[in-house]
Amino acid sequence: MQLPWRAAPRAALSSPLTLLVSIVTTLLLGFVVAAAVLHSSAAGSAALAYQQGRICPQSMHPSLDGDRLPLDTAIRTATANGGLGAVYTNIGRPDFTGLATYGRFGYRPGATEHLKVLQGGGTGLWVPRTIATAAKVKVGDQLVGSSLKVTAIYADLAHPVAGWWCSEAKTVVPNALAGDGTSTSVIWVHQASDLTLLPEDFTAGASVSIRFPVEPVETIAEAEALRDNGNALLAKLGLPLTKTDSISAAITASSTSRDNVGSALLPLVVVSVLVGLAGVGTVTVQWAQRRHSELRLLWVRGAGPLALGVRGVLELGLPLVLGGVLGWWPRGCCCRCTGRARRSRPARCGWRRPRCWPWWCWASR
Repeated sequence: MQLPWRAAPRAALSSPLTLLVSIVTTLLLGFVVAAAVLHSSAAGSAALAYQQGRICPQSMHPSLDGDRLPLDTAIRTATANGGLGAVYTNIGRPDFTGLATYGRFGYRPGATEHLKVLQGGGTGLWVPRTIATAAKVKVGDQLVGSSLKVTAIYADLAHPVAGWWCSEAKTVVPNALAGDGTSTSVIWVHQASDLTLLPEDFTAGASVSIRFPVEPVETIAEAEALRDNGNALLAKLGLPLTKTDSISAAITASSTSRDNVGSALLPLVVVSVLVGLAGVGTVTVQWAQRRHSELRLLWVRGAGPLALGVRGVLELGLPLVLGGVLGWWPRGCCCRCTGRARRSRPARCGWRRPRCWPWWCWASR
């Protein structure tokens, strides 16, 4: 007996209206589902971008801080663990010309490259202008009790600081409201070993900060991976320092935003899916009515319900699948316009994104 579904795909072409209705129905169904996924994902990414804007770039990765460490231990800890480590001595009264004022010494790789030089330069001590003015320090002066000399005067750091400094702001920016000897600018040394050449007043104790600079993340999944990998790295290092995990709060807030948008859209999606399924059912009933005589004949000739059902699937399945694909495909296009955090602003399609259809992007905002 000839199989009843052999010519089914070609038979669908005999009714263009049914073919068109099938494609449009599943197209709208697929687009509604895809748009809901895109909206919730974009909301999470946008919230993550906002949260990252409130966090110091160098604090995105879990970081370490410690104080009251022996100077040798602090230097070794800051320079031997693969991160961007900084060492700061305790606050004392460095003497250059007999007019001692409060100050502290510090080392951070690349620090002098992020300072505004007022006088001099080189690889000696870099003294902030406030200390240089108060103690009448000039380029070429030597630190009493040490072989280190002043080679540069730089402009004090002040709020708001640049991104490279914001994780260190509480240490490198003096607090004008604090009492004497509580907060001060930093005198920078060229290399960590120079800290061991300081007078004894500055070698009794030191504080350490270790940062792990990373590129900004764009999705919640990337943020979670950064957090997990960062915490695993810190656990592997096993240092007796205080851990700071700023990104966890950003992940929580972003996930909440994503879930709230998703839950708000869920009733609409459910209703749309039910309407779409009703449309598919209507198309199926119309097909059965149109093929009634043929289906009855095949039934009489021995074709069972399964065979007849397969014929219907083969005849209507291709248009239905095509419509679903056409409805889902714009999601990938619009993700390039609005889906990621750096593109969470209103999509600009057309000239800059010729492969992105403007009406699809507008509809998914």
